[in-house]
Amino acid sequence: MQCEPTYDIKYVQGNVKDKYRYAISYNKAWHNLKRARKNVYGIWEGSCQYLPKYIGALQKYNPGTVEEWFPNEIDGRVIHILQYVLWAFRSCIECFRHCLKVISVDGTHLYTKYKHKMLIDASLDANQHVLPLAYAIVDEKNFRSWHWFLHMVTKFVIHGVKGMCLISDRHPDIIKIVERVREFQAPMGLHRFCLRHVTSNFNNHYKNISLKNLCWQTGSELSVHTFEKIMEQIKPSNPDACEYLLVIDPCLWILCYDEGNR
Repeated sequence: MQCEPTYDIKYVQGNVKDKYRYAISYNKAWHNLKRARKNVYGIWEGSCQYLPKYIGALQKYNPGTVEEWFPNEIDGRVIHILQYVLWAFRSCIECFRHCLKVISVDGTHLYTKYKHKMLIDASLDANQHVLPLAYAIVDEKNFRSWHWFLHMVTKFVIHGVKGMCLISDRHPDIIKIVERVREFQAPMGLHRFCLRHVTSNFNNHYKNISLKNLCWQTGSELSVHTFEKIMEQIKPSNPDACEYLLVIDPCLWILCYDEGNR
């Protein structure tokens, strides 16, 4: 278990049979594997209890690291249940001062007993390498959690810098929040859509690899003339697909209309 955390039940049964010439049941293998995992790694509840110490260690050995907790309140009382927590390394924030004013936000699922989500804010450095800026663990990806996360990003990462370009997917909650956050509204900043997400959503609707490739070409095109030619290829193949793309404001996802903001 120490050497191989993904050690499976079938290997427990096989190893016991090979070594002791005795076949154990699936339930016995499962219970003892669970016990071994607990002895080596602890339990999920214990891991949550260690989270404040972990964040404290990050701050101790990475001076200036930012942390922010959002406690859960029930009937006016603060209940210590993990709801939102954010951290950002000072070295990454300082590095961002020398990068282009472009940040991307996205979220992913945590594949654990507790189905929390991780929200991430990142940028690119001069070598086009990903520069992580802030991480957050939240209970759900919804309006409230995204609003809190973006507020923390503007507070600790952006610090009122003008001309910031935020790139995200087309999640309705993010769009609503951006409309309320002045750091991402002209003249302070602006909002753009991630082309990968636009293309993925487009493909979910029409399930056609050729159309998907044309959609990507459309969004990454730098010439208006070439963009129009690509759209002329899409329209005969699927008029609905063409209409789907035309509904999206072109300046939000097509490079030739972006004016260099992203």
